[in-house]
Parts: sequence; structure tokens; C-alpha cells
Amino acid sequence: MGAGQDPDQLVDRVIGLAGRIDFGRRYYECYASLDERAGGRGYHPDRAELAAVLVETGLDFVYSPRERFFEHTETHGGFEIVMGASFRTSSAEFTLYVTAGDTVAGGPYPRLARQAVQAVDPDFTPEPFAPKLPFANSEQLREGVRFAAALFGEFRDEFVKETPG
Repeated sequence: MGAGQDPDQLVDRVIGLAGRIDFGRRYYECYASLDERAGGRGYHPDRAELAAVLVETGLDFVYSPRERFFEHTETHGGFEIVMGASFRTSSAEFTLYVTAGDTVAGGPYPRLARQAVQAVDPDFTPEPFAPKLPFANSEQLREGVRFAAALFGEFRDEFVKETPG
């Protein structure tokens, strides 16, 4: 498996692994907790603060000035596992992708969370539909980033355990 990966198989594998680590429930719980406490919004960290917070995760993020997001990429057994982080005033959006050649699976955390939950509960409809993680101060920002990085790490570890090479 790897470069010749069937796209549907990779999508199913990513959603299945997300379900195995309870990605969906945990994401929605983190969103609800942060949203409840975020109260007043309007916190806008600068790029230096964002970079410092991301360094604390132990992951090696690279900033893309053109795209205005941070990205961490790892290669395991012919696959790339990528975590992206994009920040706006008082919210953060994270992405998780697995690529094998031209095949890409995954997406924004809210979509992956929704897909993982709907795999076991097809009637599940989140509200809001695609929630970004909110924050109102630097501590909530750190909490959201630590959470997102931990989910990425757990997903990566499960993926690597079942990937030859």
C-alpha cells in the first residue's frame, strides 16, 4: 500500500482510524468546552505567538506566507500524514490529510469528526455544521492547539501501527 493506494480504501481507512480514536466525539466536546468559555471574542494572536504555540506541540510546523497557514508533514511507509493549522481572529481551523501519490484522504477536523461520527450514527448532524475551535485568550488558544496536535499524534500512531514499512 502507498503510492498505488485505492482512493476509496484510503478514505475508508482514514475515517475508520478516526473512529477508532473517537476523533468525532472528542472534537465536538473540545469545541463545546472552548465555545462555552470563549465568551468575548476578538483575540487576534500575531504570527510569532502562533509559531511559539505550535512549537510547544513538539511538531515541526512550517509557515506558508502565500497560503497563510502552518503545516506539519511526516512520511511513513509511502504515505504522507499532514496536519495544517490556520488561524483567524478568535478561531482556529485544523486539517488532517493522508496522501499516497495522487490519492488524498482526510480534510478539515470538523469534516473528519462529522464523518467519523456518521460512520456509526448516519443520522448525526452537528450544530454548527463545521465548527472551528474558538478562543478568547492565549490560554484557550494553547488548549485548542494542544488538543488538535494530540488528536493528530494519536491518529498518526494508529496509522503507522498498521502501515508496513
